[in-house]
Amino acid sequence: MKKLLFKVFLVAIGIAAIIGCRGAPIYNVDNVAVISSTDKKLSMEQVKTAIIRGGANRGWAMKAAGNGLVIGTLHLRGTLSVVEIKYNTKSYSITHKDSQGLGYNGESIHRRYNSWVQNLQSSITNEMSLM
Repeated sequence: MKKLLFKVFLVAIGIAAIIGCRGAPIYNVDNVAVISSTDKKLSMEQVKTAIIRGGANRGWAMKAAGNGLVIGTLHLRGTLSVVEIKYNTKSYSITHKDSQGLGYNGESIHRRYNSWVQNLQSSITNEMSLM
């Protein structure tokens, strides 16, 4: 009887793990407006600085990769997330570039990735408002 209960317990844990780890549609940020607190137009350098600071505040390693492009890398809990952040003086976008350990299948990814990108977006927007 104990063996049967143990097997049922293991199956229940397995099912809960599968349900809890389902992927979610990948969250990309598309053309978010660049706005400062004074509604003053920011320069390309100021936008880049806000992106780099915003990412660094959330633990992302940010690297300028050319005019209008920053690559963000996050190593967290045994996973890897890499995003491309394209920007100009009017808007910025964050898109998935690569990931490991997050179950990315071309359309969906672990829900933690999406929350990390949403937090990154919020932090970048906050930094822009401080400019």
